[in-house]
Amino acid sequence: MLDRRTAFLGLGTLVLALGLALPLVARGTPDGGPKGAGSETAQKCVDECLSCYRTCQDAFAYSTERGEKYVEAEHLRLLVDCAEVCKTTADLILHRSEFYRDQCTVCSDICERCAASCERFSGDPKMRACTEECRRCAVSCVRTTKGT
Repeated sequence: MLDRRTAFLGLGTLVLALGLALPLVARGTPDGGPKGAGSETAQKCVDECLSCYRTCQDAFAYSTERGEKYVEAEHLRLLVDCAEVCKTTADLILHRSEFYRDQCTVCSDICERCAASCERFSGDPKMRACTEECRRCAVSCVRTTKGT
């Protein structure tokens, strides 16, 4: 069994390694990955995807607390699907996967469907915020697929 000092030392090493590696991953390497994955448009898409991920996670928790029509299976599935696809899209762009454009297309489609689901609760500010965030992410993904 690990003692506290060893555990903290291991955690500190991991944090240091991630702190050094993440800027390189976000920036990319000069010869790494497909053209466009390191562009300003792609970085904005990463930011939008991560924001949408957080918003959908929050909306899921909120929906389960609210109950009633908020916990309809299709609505909850779309929130989870949207959050997960956004997280995966950001990951693929950051490590310059050759599949990032395909993933952006899927992400855009799911974000639009999630936005439509959240839009049904138009009088609810939390759901309106989710609708808007999903739409922003969808637009950003489309721009990324086109490289603009």
